Amino acid sequence: MTKIYIAECELGKGLFAAKDFKKGEYILTFEGPLISFEQVAAKGEFEGNPLQIDYNLYIDLQDPSRSANHSCNPNSGIIKANILIAIKDIFIKQGNMAAIRKK
Repeated sequence: MTKIYIAECELGKGLFAAKDFKKGEYILTFEGPLISFEQVAAKGEFEGNPLQIDYNLYIDLQDPSRSANHSCNPNSGIIKANILIAIKDIFIKQGNMAAIRKK
């Protein structure tokens, strides 16, 4: 069973739950090539999708993880640098997008 899917939303594209997630449940692993800050800067503001995982180390996010969006009221969060988990229950009947609080 598919756990998540990408769909159009008011933010462009979003990552949505295709099943209910309980608080603490694994959603996905952020994946993509590992790149340095210099490589991030060289790509430009709209060319990459970097997630910083260490001082000078980033994951250039690929689908589906690049479609996770920021929220000031998140329902998911990142642990161990690149693992997305539910930080509260997420119910598909509410059309919930997996939204992360990025600092």
